[in-house]
Amino acid sequence: MERIVIDVLKKIRLHDDATVMDSLREKGMPYDKIRGISIPELRQIAKEYYPNQELAERLWQNSTREVKILALLVADPDKMTLDVFEIWLKNFNSSEFPEQACMSFLPSTQFAKAKAYEWAKSSHLYISQTGIILAARIAQIFTEISDDYFLPFLAEIESWANIENLHIQRATARLINVLASKSLFLNDELEKLLSGLELSDKKPVKWIVQEVKWNIEFAKEKLKNE
Repeated sequence: MERIVIDVLKKIRLHDDATVMDSLREKGMPYDKIRGISIPELRQIAKEYYPNQELAERLWQNSTREVKILALLVADPDKMTLDVFEIWLKNFNSSEFPEQACMSFLPSTQFAKAKAYEWAKSSHLYISQTGIILAARIAQIFTEISDDYFLPFLAEIESWANIENLHIQRATARLINVLASKSLFLNDELEKLLSGLELSDKKPVKWIVQEVKWNIEFAKEKLKNE
């Protein structure tokens, strides 16, 4: 394993990009170290090692942005335990971590469906972001899952919509747009919810309404014609 870790770190160093590094630092990314490697490049590296849970756990111990993201990209959904992931989750300090975890291994873990709602309700912004994006990914991947599973998430949407954090706003809009396309029942429920949100004059709520209104209407017409 030591040889593989060294090999991975060498590959990361070979892809260093000072321009990306400076851009990320200007955006205030909260990492101890940044190499400036893009997500597509990291995904390309990850293909050589996925799945490898032991490697993922070794990489996560590193404080460099790219190494931590690579840990999320090579983690094995069949071997990732809830205990290990929740240790990682508590240390999420960037919106990149929820995004990459949910786009890679997390939806396929044995605990994802059971924990998504709990995480989504967390007061920790990045844990909440993880739960909200995870719910959207579950809807996309597991198309057979009952609409009832998502009703608790719908009950929280108004609360999330009022949070002045762009990452939560984007995650919430994403969940709404995905669920609007899942079934006419969920679409109708979201339409009712949207009619209430449209009365708000708060900036985060207005932003979400603008992001989802057309998609809900378009999805309804598509569902009716299926």
